Amino acid sequence: MSVSLAILFLSLNMGRSGGAIKPVVTFTPNWGNVLYKDNVTLTCDVPSTVPEEPRTYHWYKDKRPIPGDQQRLHIIRSLVEEDRGDYQCQTIGGDISDPVFLDVTHNYLILQRPPSAIYEGDPLTLRCHHTRDFNAINTKFYKDDQEIKSSKSDSTFHIPNITRSQSGLYKCTKQIQRSDSSNVHEHSDVSFISVKELFSPPEIKVTPSRVIEEDEMTVRCDTGLDPLRGNTELHFAFYRDGRTVRGYNVSDTYRVRSSQLEDSGKYTCEVRTASDTVRKMSDGLYIQIHGGAIKPVVTFTPNWGNVIHKDNVTLTCNVPPTVPEEPRTYHWYKDKRPIPGDQQRLHITYSVVEDRGDYQCQTIGGDISDPVFLDVTYYYVILQRPPSAIYEGDPLTLRCHHTRDFIAINTKFCKDNQEIKSSESDSTFHIPNITMSRSGLYKCTKQIQRSDSSRVQEHSDVSFISVKELFSPPEIKVTPSRVIEGDEMTVRCDTRLDPLRGGTELYFAFYRDGRTVRGYNVSDTYRVQSSQLEDSGKYTCEVRTRSDTVRKMSDGLYIQIHELFSPPEIKVTRSRVIEGDEMMVRCDTKLDPLRGGTELNFAFYRDGRTVRGYNVSDTYRVRSSQLEDSGKYTCAVRTVSGTMRKMSDGLYIQIHELFSPPEIKVTPSRIIEGDEMTVRCDTRLDPLRGGTELHFAFYRDGRTVRGYNVSDTYGVRSSQLEDSGKYTCEVRTVSDTVRKMSDGLYIQIHESSGNVKTLITSASQKDSHNFQVSATMSVVLAIVFLSLNVGRSELFSPPEIKVTPSRVIEGDEVTVRCDTRLDPLRGGTELHFAFYRDGRTVRGYNVSDTYRVRSFQLEDSGKYICEMRTVSDTVRKMSDGLYIQIHDYTVQNIIRLVISGFVLSAAVCFIYFHNKW
Repeated sequence: MSVSLAILFLSLNMGRSGGAIKPVVTFTPNWGNVLYKDNVTLTCDVPSTVPEEPRTYHWYKDKRPIPGDQQRLHIIRSLVEEDRGDYQCQTIGGDISDPVFLDVTHNYLILQRPPSAIYEGDPLTLRCHHTRDFNAINTKFYKDDQEIKSSKSDSTFHIPNITRSQSGLYKCTKQIQRSDSSNVHEHSDVSFISVKELFSPPEIKVTPSRVIEEDEMTVRCDTGLDPLRGNTELHFAFYRDGRTVRGYNVSDTYRVRSSQLEDSGKYTCEVRTASDTVRKMSDGLYIQIHGGAIKPVVTFTPNWGNVIHKDNVTLTCNVPPTVPEEPRTYHWYKDKRPIPGDQQRLHITYSVVEDRGDYQCQTIGGDISDPVFLDVTYYYVILQRPPSAIYEGDPLTLRCHHTRDFIAINTKFCKDNQEIKSSESDSTFHIPNITMSRSGLYKCTKQIQRSDSSRVQEHSDVSFISVKELFSPPEIKVTPSRVIEGDEMTVRCDTRLDPLRGGTELYFAFYRDGRTVRGYNVSDTYRVQSSQLEDSGKYTCEVRTRSDTVRKMSDGLYIQIHELFSPPEIKVTRSRVIEGDEMMVRCDTKLDPLRGGTELNFAFYRDGRTVRGYNVSDTYRVRSSQLEDSGKYTCAVRTVSGTMRKMSDGLYIQIHELFSPPEIKVTPSRIIEGDEMTVRCDTRLDPLRGGTELHFAFYRDGRTVRGYNVSDTYGVRSSQLEDSGKYTCEVRTVSDTVRKMSDGLYIQIHESSGNVKTLITSASQKDSHNFQVSATMSVVLAIVFLSLNVGRSELFSPPEIKVTPSRVIEGDEVTVRCDTRLDPLRGGTELHFAFYRDGRTVRGYNVSDTYRVRSFQLEDSGKYICEMRTVSDTVRKMSDGLYIQIHDYTVQNIIRLVISGFVLSAAVCFIYFHNKW
């Protein structure tokens, strides 16, 4: 009753949410789809913020409670219908997890993928997995019917950092073959991989919507994280006109406490994950910082800052275009005093010297403009120039202007007393793109003549032209100051625009050792997401205006990328490795002291093939090295993120023989039945390991004639004909880490002729005739007897399975023997033996009548049979089956043994008393 109430209580609480602990179900291995008979472990992961304490877990499949109160739920040899479904877990007082679907299929081949949703920036591994009863080769992966990988042995396809563009229909194919068949078939499976958006493209938002100088301005980089990845840490950076105004940090907001006019510009922001696997840039938003009041600008038409008496000039009060168009009243000032005029334009006709001065204008409620000076002179000739400041890159026009009452010819322009132009009719000198080097004293001369006179006079005027710097020479700056390989490196091209030209758009390019690493764009920053040693070099940057009228190059800065870790080196312990030794191969590298906490992963290869994949251990151990472990070893080191990887040089490691392959030797060389025969298993130990204890075993025609012991000799005191056969021996170490078999040697035991000779010599002369008759009759009878029995004698007895030890415990060494007896007259016949478990081959035919399992496991249990055949396969016999069961020492099994013993004892007693009566 209490169990029913508990289940009812839990089922009522399955839908709760809120402040309760919500665990997550994960799979090991991490595949959402498995094959029939695969093993899977489900884990109920509770958030790390929850205090560690003993917990009771409840498991559900398709919303129904299932047995299990531990954190892990093991599914051994999964079944299709029973194990397929949605799994959830719950702790007492906690919320129920979201369901995770486990798909179990009964196919030859599946394309495995993770059980959870895949997001941009995630690493993704796909696996082409085949059923355990088959061998497989030649794996191929496809995306949208295009081949993307092919391998003979590697069944996985890995994408370290997936993007949404890599969504698509993935397919894998394999050639698979049943272990007991030669037929090869190709199978395939497909799966659609949909990569979800981790966060939306960012958008710039500004508060307040209209920013007046000295306001606090808040610029926000707005994006939305997927709710299922709400804990992902994002970093934000902000730019104005392509130049960084705030580098990456976790705040999505950039604040300017007191905004100024120079804070105006085109703002963008960039968002990235902490690992920098996903990065997105917003569109630009132009933010205009408005003056506290409307500040107009006074311009002249024509655009000269100096005129001659009687010239006409129009002054215009220009209001910024961002100010709404509406009727306005204007006020004009000369030398800070009000003058008549309430329109946008102020016309000066027939100017006089009194019009000379600083002019300003203002609108109602607006700010007053900066002063602009108008110079009125009473000269015959003046050198006219624009009223505003002249900056490098500007076009500049100078005019040699004469008074209206005269005619002029032959205009000349000079700079620093050097003539630069002469013309009979053109009174202007134009520089399309002025540079600072062209600052200097400019002068013009003209020959003028009064219209009512023939007298010609030459007049001139001078003006100093100062060309201002538009932006300062750029300077290379790098962050961080010490760059280690794998770091994100930021190289900035730092320059300062003149405040009066703050709206000028600049473009930046970067070079390393004179070669372009990034062409021109509006960003003043060049980023290397994972810097490598080859990124070291002398960096320069170049800045230019959009029109390319001004271009400046920085000085060079040498940036050294320091090694995160040194190139790895293979080291082996011991220096001389003998087979059977534990060999330790180490991948030696040194981390930069400032990055001592960096986690590295190590992998090892022999002759180019992987012997151990990546993990955190820098050591590869071979507990009992064999001759086939010899080879050229290399190792690779990489960071956890895979951004940095280095390969060692190769080191050839030779595994030396502990002892030579054994050889069978026999004494005497010719053996007559009745002789003492000595068979020796001859081998030589490595001199440095002379104290190693070896054990020897001997076989005749594949059957054991003497088991392992320390003697290298097998003796037969009185050899018989049936001792003939093919002898082999096997040598092993005490720990059985090294084992070697000799070639076979056929030993023939020859018949003895001594009995016949004794009979002949002991017979008397008178009995010789009778003896010869008797001997002849005996031979005839023997021939008749053998002829009658031809075809009826058995070559060898039906085989019988025998197992040692009789009771098998998990981890035992188990010997399964195929026992038979050869007919003595055919003792030299060579037999071959094979072994099967549950109908599947566990060892094919060879001369040994023994099948060994060094460490018997649960999966080795089963019904064993053996089969024997002659070399020519003319005779073949199969044993009956013997079921070999793993035993353990659980209470349940002990009880079963006790009951079995009791039943057996009762049966024995019954039989005894029954026979007695």
